[in-house]
Amino acid sequence: MGNTCCAQQTATKQRHGRARHKGRSVSPLPPPRTVSAKFNMSLKENSIRTPLCNVGPFEGLFDSYRKAIEDSLVDNVDTADVKGVVKSVVDLVDPRQLALTKLRTADDTHFLEPIWGRYRTDDKLTKESLSTLIEEYLQSMRSFMPQLQSTLIRRIVRLFIQGDTKQVERDVGKALEGGMSRTLDDFFNSRKQNLRLITDELWLILDANGDGKVDEGEFHQQFLNSTALVEMGDAVHAAVADEVADTVAKKLCNHLRVPPGRCGLANLGNTCYMNAAIQCLSATPKFRQHFLSDRFVRGVNTSNPLGCRGEIVCSFAKLLKHMWHGSRSYKPIEFKQAISHHNPMFTGWNQHDSQEFNNYLLDSLHEDLNEVTDKVPYSQLSDESGKPDHEAAAMWWHNHLQWNKSSIVRLFHGQHKSVLECLDCGDKSIAFDPFSSVSVPFPSGGSPSSPVTLQACLNLFSEHENIGRACPKCRSARSRKKIQLWRLPKYLIIHLKRFSQTGGKINTAVHTPERLDPSQWLARPLHGAVGDMIDVCASPASGRPKHTRVPSIASAASSMEEITPEGTYHLYAKINHFGTARSGHYTATAKIADGWHSFDDSLVTGPLRENPCARPSSAAYVLFYALK
Repeated sequence: MGNTCCAQQTATKQRHGRARHKGRSVSPLPPPRTVSAKFNMSLKENSIRTPLCNVGPFEGLFDSYRKAIEDSLVDNVDTADVKGVVKSVVDLVDPRQLALTKLRTADDTHFLEPIWGRYRTDDKLTKESLSTLIEEYLQSMRSFMPQLQSTLIRRIVRLFIQGDTKQVERDVGKALEGGMSRTLDDFFNSRKQNLRLITDELWLILDANGDGKVDEGEFHQQFLNSTALVEMGDAVHAAVADEVADTVAKKLCNHLRVPPGRCGLANLGNTCYMNAAIQCLSATPKFRQHFLSDRFVRGVNTSNPLGCRGEIVCSFAKLLKHMWHGSRSYKPIEFKQAISHHNPMFTGWNQHDSQEFNNYLLDSLHEDLNEVTDKVPYSQLSDESGKPDHEAAAMWWHNHLQWNKSSIVRLFHGQHKSVLECLDCGDKSIAFDPFSSVSVPFPSGGSPSSPVTLQACLNLFSEHENIGRACPKCRSARSRKKIQLWRLPKYLIIHLKRFSQTGGKINTAVHTPERLDPSQWLARPLHGAVGDMIDVCASPASGRPKHTRVPSIASAASSMEEITPEGTYHLYAKINHFGTARSGHYTATAKIADGWHSFDDSLVTGPLRENPCARPSSAAYVLFYALK
């Protein structure tokens, strides 16, 4: 499909290699390794300079700060790194200018005019009035601190967190109420006790000619640059910066380090189809644990000509580890590169079908983990209609296992029974093919306002279908085909066939039940339909075995009849598609530890208040069920 992902911005592409300058190659500088270093570099790259430190430009530049923050964040957030970024933002504030802003009146345009006009006597400033001025100046700085604190907290939190930030702001504000107030109280009390020393020091600077009075020119020239005011401003700044940065960083990191599994995936440019499929597979417990525990490593097959030399499976495992170790968002660049390298169809930034990508990924992981190294020549099975179903199915399954043995087979592969029957002579041909997903059609008559049930789709899937295949005996073209499930996998993937051959999309809403009883679509009783796969997925104890045992036909047939606990499939994830066949967007909904969550590229929402199975959906596209 040629879908175009709407409302997605193409990710900024990092340029690698050497830059050309005057005909010579110049090696690029090494990239910064910490968040704070990346932030400061981003400020320079975006020409962001320290503004005049009043509220107006401080607020006006925060959009640029947000971009710098987003560009600088790394995958594993560290408290020290976040504190460095917060202090970089706080450094843009100068308490001296803020205090002068507090003292000025609304009608005046110059910082010092209202101050001079208020404290001078006979156009001169005396030492006594200077002492009063400094005391009120300190009080102005002190009174501005709560406003500065509130402004910093709101904006710094919003730099890091998209969406609702009110709760984080309240948590940070409450934590700062005690600590920073005490810090500032101690500072101002100590300065008030030394007010005479500060006045004497400043007076010596202002009264440059020593006549005991300061005129307007001396005041304007020296006041802001005086040593005493610089020292006071730096001390206030240090007190605010350290307290705010330390407290905000701790709270932000607690928020940024989300529980495992709640990691969003950045859209690299129309890669929502990939992100949605990955999120659903990530929510598959036994599958996920196989990679997180590194049990897969011993079984990586780098010599399989049908595989990818282990590159896709290793990059996928690395991706899952990032997603399940507290990262809030991750850019799957390395994984996308591995996929594109081995399948040119996924090269570039075009939109693709998420179900097709999911099938390709599972197949690639299987071939990278395939433990069958000495493959026997593949034999095409003849018609087994004369044998009992369980024996014929065992022979087909045995044939499948001679070429395919991996954790993917164990978890996702099932087997269905297809019967092709001639309507004239009655000749039948029976096959038991393996499958990794089931594609089901929509019954006619449905619409977004007239939903159908998933059961109705499965019923249509298992009904007789008239086809025009010539009968090998009587050559009649009147025949029909019936497909039923035979062997059920641990995880059943159901693909709803929304996209037609003509390029249209079926927007029929469908009820997706949270519990699904598969017995009515089985070609045999549920008893024994989920047989043990004879250790098909057990990894070797040490290294890859030279020969991998394939179960005999007899043992395979026996396993088909083993009694296994009858169970029900439970929905745990689904891929959604919004839009049309030509312009759409994929998201995922998945159940993790504390409930259902929505995954829209890098945005993760949840736990959801409403169960996604409660209402019919016209967006549901691929459903993931686990047998319980």
